[in-house]
Formats: sequence, C-alpha cells, structure tokens
Amino acid sequence: MSGTAPTGLSGGDTMVTIEQLEQFYSHLQQYDDGIDPVECAKRDMQSMQNPWQHIHCKEIPHGWICYQAQPLAYYVHNLWVDPGYRGQGIGKKLLQLVPTDEPTTLFVYNKNPAKQFYEHLGFRKKEDYLNDSIQMIRFYG
Repeated sequence: MSGTAPTGLSGGDTMVTIEQLEQFYSHLQQYDDGIDPVECAKRDMQSMQNPWQHIHCKEIPHGWICYQAQPLAYYVHNLWVDPGYRGQGIGKKLLQLVPTDEPTTLFVYNKNPAKQFYEHLGFRKKEDYLNDSIQMIRFYG
C-alpha cells in the first residue's frame, strides 16, 4: 500500500460504488501476490446487484478488508496485507474491524498459508467447495 490509500477510498468505513470498487482493486496490479484485481472486482460487482448487499471497505496502514453484511453473518470478500508487513498483527487488526454481532465467514484455499492464520484467530472449517477451497466461519459470544 506504500502509505497511500487506493483511489476511490478515503479511509475509515466506506460504502463503495461499483466504480470505486473497480478503482480500489486496480491498485493491486502493482503487487505480485497472485491476486487478479479484475476478477475480484467483477465477483464483488456481481454480488452488489442485490440491494441488501453493500460492500464496506476499511483500510489501515499497509492493509485493507472488504466485507458485507449478509443474512445471519458478515462475509469477508477480501483481506489484504502488504507482503512486507505480514506477521505484524495487521491482519488481526483488520478482522477486528468487522462487526461482531453476527458470525464472520470467508473462503480460503486449503493450500493458502492464510488458512492457518484464520484458524489461529478462531475460524473453523464449515464446508468444502470447488477448486480446493473451503468456507470458514468464526462465532462470537
């Protein structure tokens, strides 16, 4: 993230438009961490077609998270930490920005090292999905 917010986000909690989401993901092209920003934006734009699904993006130095409130849970679309700052608690701080009045869910590939990070923070496997990915969930209370 190099200390500057991506175009289209002002920091804090932001209800994003489709155009802002596309701009937000476009900044990922400068990093070589396997994330395809165009595909991320397309997937999230498709989910925004439902009026109750508003994506919230929150940013802190060297990381950001996008999530949305769904019936009975918050779904984390993306959590990203600058590779040079991983292992310093930034991901944990980002997950703490998601409200805790409902469970939190996300998808992760089985081979992704982030799976162990999520397990360490209390996420548990809910079910298997295609392409060797799993849905994980964390309950509160």
